[in-house]
Amino acid sequence: MAIENYPKKSITLKNHETADQIASPLANFFKTLSDPTRLRIILAIGTTSLSVNEISTIINMSQSSVSHQLRILRDNHLVISQRFGQHIHYQLTDQHVLTILENSLDHISES
Repeated sequence: MAIENYPKKSITLKNHETADQIASPLANFFKTLSDPTRLRIILAIGTTSLSVNEISTIINMSQSSVSHQLRILRDNHLVISQRFGQHIHYQLTDQHVLTILENSLDHISES
């Protein structure tokens, strides 16, 4: 498809933000998503909340490695935790992350 046929889109800046002000947080967001282990965790908890033990079983990694990655995801506001008795379950903060991943998959699967 020729460049002139692509739909024209732009990112709307909020509250008088400048491109310089959003570039760093946006780059950090994509840097957080760039790790394959974190992507596997996001996909595992995309539809339900899971404990560290359940996540580690699904992605076949140690609980300490999963916990480390969950802390990074939590610090970057991509997952939230909720305590159920002695267990802590993790889930996505919202569905925006899955939408971004779906759009990315659509993009890389284009021929």
